[in-house]
Amino acid sequence: MEGWDTEWSLPSPERQATYQRLPPGRYDFRVKADNGDGLWSSAPANYSFTILPPFWRTGWFVSVSLASTIVLVLGLVKVGVWRVEKQRRHLEDQIAHSTAALRIEKEKVERVNDELEQRVSERTGELVQTNASLRDQIARAAKLEDELLNARKLESLGVLAGGIAHDFNNLLTAMLGNISLARRINGDEAPTEALLSEAQNACRRAAELTDQLLTFSKGGLPIKSNLGLTELIPETSDFALRGSNVRCELEIASGLWRVHADSGQIGQVIHNLLLNAAQAMPGGGVVRVVCSNSEVTANELAQVEPGPYVVLSVEDHGVGIQKENLQRIFDPYFTTKGDGAGLRLASAYSIVKKHGGAFQVESDPERGTKIRVYLPALTSTADAEEVPDAPPARSFSGAGRILVMDDEESIQRAANNILTVFGYEVTLAADGEAAIALFRRAAASSAGFDLVIMDLTVPAGMGGKEATAKLIEIEPDVKVVVSSGYSSDPVMASYREHGFCDVLPKPFDAGLGALMERVLK
Repeated sequence: MEGWDTEWSLPSPERQATYQRLPPGRYDFRVKADNGDGLWSSAPANYSFTILPPFWRTGWFVSVSLASTIVLVLGLVKVGVWRVEKQRRHLEDQIAHSTAALRIEKEKVERVNDELEQRVSERTGELVQTNASLRDQIARAAKLEDELLNARKLESLGVLAGGIAHDFNNLLTAMLGNISLARRINGDEAPTEALLSEAQNACRRAAELTDQLLTFSKGGLPIKSNLGLTELIPETSDFALRGSNVRCELEIASGLWRVHADSGQIGQVIHNLLLNAAQAMPGGGVVRVVCSNSEVTANELAQVEPGPYVVLSVEDHGVGIQKENLQRIFDPYFTTKGDGAGLRLASAYSIVKKHGGAFQVESDPERGTKIRVYLPALTSTADAEEVPDAPPARSFSGAGRILVMDDEESIQRAANNILTVFGYEVTLAADGEAAIALFRRAAASSAGFDLVIMDLTVPAGMGGKEATAKLIEIEPDVKVVVSSGYSSDPVMASYREHGFCDVLPKPFDAGLGALMERVLK
C-alpha cells in the first residue's frame, strides 16, 4: 500500500490485507495478481481511500476549540481582570476607608496634640506668669520691707527732727527777734547793719533747713501764702552756692506770676536743686536758673491740670544722670553720690506734689541735667489767702493789749521786746491754763485783750488748740494767732478750721509787729 508499505508484500494466499492504526490521510492500495506460475499482471489494480482523522483533529474543530479556548481564556482573563478590578476597588475602598479612618484618627491625634500643646502652652504661660508674679511679689515684699524699714527710719527721724526743730526754732526765735529788733533800733545807717542783716538771713535759712527734714519725714502740709519768687530765688541761690566754685546765672521773667505756696518749703526745693547741680560740677561751672510764666495746655504735662504755672528751671553742665537711674532720682535714699543721703530730691518732690505741681527732668550723662518745676500760678491776687512768712519790719506803732502764751521764757521775752517796741501792752503766760485764767480775768474787767498769740504745743500742759477752744467759749469773737515751731503740724496749714485768725511760724522776728497791725486793722 503506497504511503504505508515500502515494498511489495510477499505473495500470500490470503485474499485480504489488514492494516491497523493507519494515521489519517489518503492512501492508494495497489494489487498485482500472478497466475500461479509466477507471472504477475502487468498493471496493478488501484484502490484509493482516505482515512479521515477524528473530529477533534479536524481543522474546524481545532479552530473552534482554539477560538473557544481563546474566548474561554479571554473570558477567564476578563473574569480575572474583573475579579482583580473588583479586588482592586475593594482594596481601594478599604484603603480609602482606612485612609479616611487614619485621617480622622490623625486629625483626632493632631487635635489632641494641639489641645495638649495649647494646654502645655497655657500651663507654661500660667507657670511663667505665676513665676513672674511670685518674683514680683517677692520683689514687692522686699521693696515693702525696705519701705517699711525706711518708714520706720523716717518715723524715728521725724520724731527726732520734730523735737530738734521745735527746740531749735525756739532758739532761733530768740536770736531772730533780738537781731531784727536791734536792726530796727539801730537804723539802716548803723555800722552793724550789714552784719546784723547777714546774721538774720542765716538764722532764717537755718530755720528753713531745719524744716526740710521735718517736712519730708513727717509729710507736713505747706503753710501757703501769696508768694513771689522774684526775691526768694536770688536770696536762696546766693545762700546755697556760697563758698562753692559754682556761679549762678539768673533769668527771671518780668511780670512773673505769684504762687500760692509755702515760702520756706519752696525755698528748700530751690536750695536742694542748686546743691545737686553744684555737686554735679565738682570742677566748677555755671548753674542757669530760669523762672517764667507758662500756660500748660491739655495733654502737655500729664502730671498736672491745664492752667497757668510758674516754671522754675535749674540747668547744670556737669555729670548727667544715667538713663536707668532717671526713674529713681526721686526715691527716698536713692543716691549715686557716696556722701549723699538721698533725701534732697525726694524732699523736693514731696513738697512740689503737696503744692499741686510737677517735675520734668532732662539729662544727658555727658551734657548735664535740666530740671523744671511747675508750680500753680495765681494770675489774680484775690485767689490767695494772704499769710506772709516773716514779713519785714516796718516803722509803725501799734496800740492794744496782747496776750502771749508760750512755754519758753526766751520766746516770751523776744515777743515782749518786739511788741513793746511797737507800742503794744503785753501780758505773758506759760501755758494754756494760765492764758485762760488771764483772759477770763481781763474779759471780766474793762481791759480785755485785743489779740492772743498761742503756742500750739506745750509739753506737760494745755496747748494752744485746746486753750483757744476755751477762749472762744468765753468770747466768740476773740482774735487768736497760732504760733509753733512744728511748721508741719496740720493745724498750721488749716488754722481757720480750728478758730485761729492767722499763723506765726517760728522762728519769727520783728515782722511780728506787721502781723499784729494786719490782724488788728
